[in-house]
Amino acid sequence: EVVRDCLEAYDKNIRLADLQISIGTVEGAMASRSKLDEKTITKRDQELSLLLTWVETVYITMRLCKALRSSATEETDAVAAALTEIGRQDLAKFALGTIQMARDTGMTAEKQVEEARRSGLAPPGSAVETMRISTRIVLHTIDHFDESQ
Repeated sequence: EVVRDCLEAYDKNIRLADLQISIGTVEGAMASRSKLDEKTITKRDQELSLLLTWVETVYITMRLCKALRSSATEETDAVAAALTEIGRQDLAKFALGTIQMARDTGMTAEKQVEEARRSGLAPPGSAVETMRISTRIVLHTIDHFDESQ
């Protein structure tokens, strides 16, 4: 659901910062309407941070998919140019590595879900679960990019 909404925003040329501000504003308004204990506030802040990172991951992945397509048809290195434009190098490198792995192995979001199912459940909030979700977000974005081309 989050990935689909982000892709729609990306396709409509809504800037990443504007989308993140809107999400943060809505979440802040919801939180301010009720009296929350410190533990709940901390948990919501962590969830919001993760959501904003996922939104950024979708945008970065789409930018890199477009750059990879351009690099295949042009003599300039569009991927190197895209990497210099992207502020979050850690996310950019993760997304690029996942894109390259997906292209090399034929991995899709559906296949990744099945593979995760076979390998067993990871504890919610664990590094393994977070990595699986992040990878799935990139794979869903790649699937969308490929379908739209």
